[in-house]
Amino acid sequence: MFRFLAATVLLLFTLAPSAQAETIRLATLEWPPYISQRMQGQGYVAEVVRTAFARAGIDVELTFMPWKRTLEETRSGHFQAYVPEYFSQDLRKDFVFSAPFPGGPLVLLARRGSGIRYSTVRDLAPYRIGVVRGYVNTPEIDNATFMNKYAVMDDLTSLRMLVRERLDLSIMDLNVALYLARTHLGGTRDIEVLQPPLDNKLLYICFPLVRDDHLRLLTAFNAGLMDIEGDGTLEAIRNRHGFTQTSW
Repeated sequence: MFRFLAATVLLLFTLAPSAQAETIRLATLEWPPYISQRMQGQGYVAEVVRTAFARAGIDVELTFMPWKRTLEETRSGHFQAYVPEYFSQDLRKDFVFSAPFPGGPLVLLARRGSGIRYSTVRDLAPYRIGVVRGYVNTPEIDNATFMNKYAVMDDLTSLRMLVRERLDLSIMDLNVALYLARTHLGGTRDIEVLQPPLDNKLLYICFPLVRDDHLRLLTAFNAGLMDIEGDGTLEAIRNRHGFTQTSW
């Protein structure tokens, strides 16, 4: 009798549907040191996103691709969101922005000894300036028609063109510039950061309006982000990935 009951209970557990966490698909790009397939845990941004969604019982699957495809395929609804992004009014016609989490300074880079200085963006008119195609910078720069902006494929291309004197200036996140200079250019000896910074940027997840689940996922992420900010988890993630101090 006991064996019969045990076998029946085991059969019921086997046939019962398993409780699995929902998995959502997010698009992203290689943007070290913030996010990369080659970094521990895929980097700071990936860990923040996964940890926040986990508080709502949601798993995250990240697909890495070029930035232009990231935007286009998420805009069409192929992905449920993309990350990371700077805030932009123009993008709000297609996406809803999450609550923000910390990013870094957006700066102008020049070759060391160039003598370039600026007070306002109007002072930048004479110079060839590298901007990554599809990136949000600042409204003043993105909307400026008087600037000589050269669209490049990625930050590393911009940095290399700067060092080779094919550009006068590059616009870049300071942490990205530091990482790329150290890993690809042998250090920062040929580059200087112009002051003041253009902005101190926050990062967001963008959810496409074309998808019916965008508000539910937005709410879940924002609630999870609030939790990890409140209990110190976000700060611990940031510290673990080395974003406690930026020095040139």
